[in-house]
Amino acid sequence: MNKILVIDKDLDKKIKKMSRDMTCGELPLFWDMVSKMSENDLNRNNLTIDDFPRLFRKDYVVRKDYVIGQYYSACGDIFKVIGVGKKGEVNIELYVPEHDAYHASVELGFPSIYDDNVRPANKNEVKLFHRAKHFHKQNRMLNEFKTGDIAINHENNLCYYEPTLMQYYKVEDLKLVCTKEMRGDL
Repeated sequence: MNKILVIDKDLDKKIKKMSRDMTCGELPLFWDMVSKMSENDLNRNNLTIDDFPRLFRKDYVVRKDYVIGQYYSACGDIFKVIGVGKKGEVNIELYVPEHDAYHASVELGFPSIYDDNVRPANKNEVKLFHRAKHFHKQNRMLNEFKTGDIAINHENNLCYYEPTLMQYYKVEDLKLVCTKEMRGDL
């Protein structure tokens, strides 16, 4: 079984332009394509001369361009790109709301399950990502408070978390400052 050929957008544009410009039979077309590709095109995409026939047949996928530091949303998950490897693998921080699972470092190969549905995350998704990350760093699930935690309420006042106070506040409006396990006064 052949590996999936993965190329960048620049090489894809070059191949498409060559295809439009070519009007002869197959062999001259193939030779024209081969002669217009540089060694840099091949190296940048981890290709060899053995891959030319597949490129000519357009038997490849185009790698998504992810921007380091950007937040994306796909398949209900939210992620932040923290790095891109030389072979196109993408390192991300991932939050899966459906399972309330935060992962500090995940490597996405290419193609990935997110590529077809990916879009920039909206403001609310980024806010949810940061809140989930904050809680998971404290070894808590999203919006998990325990009696005795110190929190900041929507009025920016410090308060001790008590379930009976929840008639006055929404849990989404509280920010966890210190878990009861980390408090030195208990």
